[in-house]
Amino acid sequence: MTPWMIELGGDTFDLKELLRLNSFPDISVVEENDRFYLKAAECNSYSDASDVLNRGIELVRIINGIAQIEIQNWENVNVIGVAREEINGSRTQFLFPQPFRGRSRMSANATVTRADGTVDTSNQKSTFESFFELSRVDTEVEKALRIWGSREHTWSNLYIIYEIIESGAGGKSVIVSNGWSSRSKIEHFKRTANSVTGAGDDARHGKESTVPPSPPMLLSDAGSMIEAMLRQWLLTK
Repeated sequence: MTPWMIELGGDTFDLKELLRLNSFPDISVVEENDRFYLKAAECNSYSDASDVLNRGIELVRIINGIAQIEIQNWENVNVIGVAREEINGSRTQFLFPQPFRGRSRMSANATVTRADGTVDTSNQKSTFESFFELSRVDTEVEKALRIWGSREHTWSNLYIIYEIIESGAGGKSVIVSNGWSSRSKIEHFKRTANSVTGAGDDARHGKESTVPPSPPMLLSDAGSMIEAMLRQWLLTK
């Protein structure tokens, strides 16, 4: 099998957070000379760099979805290439340019930098890794996190994630009884998402087919509701 490495791009502050993925025997993120690589044993059965790239993109979308829930002020990382370890000890790089922007920022993350320069993120490690492990065995969880981590949080995309949660949880009544949201708030969200008047051009429908909510739910409030609901659902899995 060919040992592949998936090179990650993004802000160093965010990339260092991913070094916590070190408790799995078959997947990890490592830093080498200020470059970050995702190692996934499943990719070592591939012979083509493009196949490794595509699987790497899927894995990173899931990781971004978890990080958006678990890490405050997270900015998505992405895949910028793959590398192959050769028998003679050299490394072949396959670059696939991806659009991304550099940035610098201050974060409210509870991240502790030790005296030796290493970063302590143990306060978040358990949940982060448990969510990632869930995504590897539960297709509904994988889909929800992949969409959450890779798509803009529009009304349509939030509605898709809501439907995944509702189905996975066993129905709206379960969501309400678990205290993840109220029945009225869910209905307010649905009515706004479906309403041309309420959601504008981003509405799920092209014409007004019902009485629009007054006032409509704010998209920011909808995003916060779905994010909280997604996290609570994951915690019960």
